[in-house]
Amino acid sequence: MLHRAGKAGNIASLYEPSSFMALSNKRPDVVFHPDSGHAIVVDCRTNDVTLADSCRQCAQTPGYANDKGSNSKNSSWLRATTAQHDAFLPFCIEAGGRLSPPSLDFLRSLSFAAGGAPTDQKAFLTWTLQRIHCTSQRGVARMIEACPIIRPDSHELPFGGLVAFGLPHSPIALTREVPPRAPPCPHPAWIHNVA
Repeated sequence: MLHRAGKAGNIASLYEPSSFMALSNKRPDVVFHPDSGHAIVVDCRTNDVTLADSCRQCAQTPGYANDKGSNSKNSSWLRATTAQHDAFLPFCIEAGGRLSPPSLDFLRSLSFAAGGAPTDQKAFLTWTLQRIHCTSQRGVARMIEACPIIRPDSHELPFGGLVAFGLPHSPIALTREVPPRAPPCPHPAWIHNVA
């Protein structure tokens, strides 16, 4: 999606170039070539906020997963990109849709590079953000569908019996007695109160 946004913003870009990194076998997701001469190497990452090792911090600090993902990307990419005098951007988005501040700033610079009136730039930014969020949510949906725990026919789960949820207390019974419904009233109740 970033490649398409770069093309729409009239910035030359390469999508997953296989031999761009001279000193490593890494393959960036997108490489932008702005007029400044130095390439901007972008590698994308979707960060999961529900991982066991960082779930608590993600709940307490907005953007924690993006910060952790950016640090991970920087540690593996920054040395190789600075060696060939290029800039590196870890484009991080959390599974819920939050973009990292550097990623959002980059999209704003793309909208500025696209030119036009300020309203055109805002429309371009909105279009780009919508496309990125749709792409991210499609990826999250694919990940959920691929999860072996969730069955595609989950609405047909059998009721009855006991299920242990891994809690320290006793299992919870899934069956319960449902009281019978009162027969439907032929007339609304307010009709009987009319004097």
